[in-house]
Amino acid sequence: MEAKVHERVEREGIVDYRIRPGSIQKRQVGGQPALSFIAEFTTQGEARVAFCRRLEPIVASLNIP
Repeated sequence: MEAKVHERVEREGIVDYRIRPGSIQKRQVGGQPALSFIAEFTTQGEARVAFCRRLEPIVASLNIP
């Protein structure tokens, strides 16, 4: 998670990119341990939230050897 925040802030210049408190969840993806979280940030003066429920079926179907 820290690497993702660093990438967004340092490389992409999204200075207010942050992880929403209480949104971090431990989970399994393809049988492997993983984390998910919701990110909040502003682009072009608009508040944004980075979380996409449309991807959940794809994540659930992954099989990682």
